[in-house]
Amino acid sequence: ILLFLMNFIDLQSQSYLYQNERTYVISAEAEIRMKPDQVYFYVGIELRGTTLAETKARVSKVINDVIAYSKSKGIELKNIQTTHISIIPNYDHRSEFTEIGNYSVSQNIGILLEDVALYDELITKMIDLGINKVQDIRFSLSNYIEIKKKARIRSEEHTSELQS
Repeated sequence: ILLFLMNFIDLQSQSYLYQNERTYVISAEAEIRMKPDQVYFYVGIELRGTTLAETKARVSKVINDVIAYSKSKGIELKNIQTTHISIIPNYDHRSEFTEIGNYSVSQNIGILLEDVALYDELITKMIDLGINKVQDIRFSLSNYIEIKKKARIRSEEHTSELQS
């Protein structure tokens, strides 16, 4: 449950009685509780392998399977985005000549899920498909700006009541 507390901008009025300045400060709060209706998260895979081609192919297969599964659950392709790809040669320094011992290949994708109820099922299946990284999970409201405006209006109404 998200909680929005809006502090209204301090109102100031001035009185020039006896040439003194007086300041009146009025503040108010508004609270709106909402359940998040979307979740954004990153999933990824990192693998090591002796050949670059084989390691890249294994990573690509897992990511393609995750994308296909996500689409089968109604997630639009516009809500799935590759966010990171990395290929790192790991050198074997034990030999006389520095040689590549293996390769680390990773790829992450970001997914915007507009049906929060599917979240647990999706993550579980993605891990079954081979994902070994789940990170930066953010639950949010699709209409956050509208909710914020409503809270501000309620705060302003409350401030008006305090002024009377």
